[in-house]
Amino acid sequence: MQDIFDIKKNHKNYYSVLGCVESSTDEQIKAEYKRLALLHHPDKNQSIEDSQYPLIKEAFDVVGSPQNRAKYDRWRQSGLCIPFEDYIQLSGHAQTIHWQALPTQLTLTEQKQAMNDPLENQQHLTSTLPQPRDQLPKIPIKKGSFWSSDNYSKFRKYEI
Repeated sequence: MQDIFDIKKNHKNYYSVLGCVESSTDEQIKAEYKRLALLHHPDKNQSIEDSQYPLIKEAFDVVGSPQNRAKYDRWRQSGLCIPFEDYIQLSGHAQTIHWQALPTQLTLTEQKQAMNDPLENQQHLTSTLPQPRDQLPKIPIKKGSFWSSDNYSKFRKYEI
């Protein structure tokens, strides 16, 4: 749990590892992976001890698969401060992020625009005012406690 608080935002950008951008097609990503794999694979290039190949392979495993790529793009756009590996382990539990509630009232800038040009913005903006207190429906409220009612005693005696 402490890892979450100590994390610094130094995530790997798998697109830059492969030399691609987010809008690259699957064919472009696959071609870049093959080019880098030939350069950095330990079997092909035995003279150089290169540790870049595992990172290249990991990047292609994520970005090369359409499902994993969609999850990776969603994670990048979310701005979460957890590593992508942890995000994937959450599976479907926390991958939909909807923390912000939609505004139900006009914001100050929308109100100012509506006052400046009421005919233009009238079709786009609607607002409702609360009803005055005397026009609200009258709801009778019983005085007394639930604990002293007959329902509670019937409940306690298993009659309900």
